[in-house]
Amino acid sequence: MTVVIVRFRARPGLGEDLVAWLTANQAALPAHAGFQHIVLCRDPHEPDCVVEIERWDRAEDHRAMVEAVGARGG
Repeated sequence: MTVVIVRFRARPGLGEDLVAWLTANQAALPAHAGFQHIVLCRDPHEPDCVVEIERWDRAEDHRAMVEAVGARGG
């Protein structure tokens, strides 16, 4: 199992917009080989900061997803 942790920082005041965008894009993740689970975390004291924790079967599976998203302009 591979765990990927990504920290995002939105522009001031746009934390909710970032969460909405990330949530909308999460719907496509189960279609990628090796995807297991994803969760978004937020600190109420830093509302423009979002941490995404992903579980994948292998690091290669995550890399393939990133490449596929990038190829589509994501």
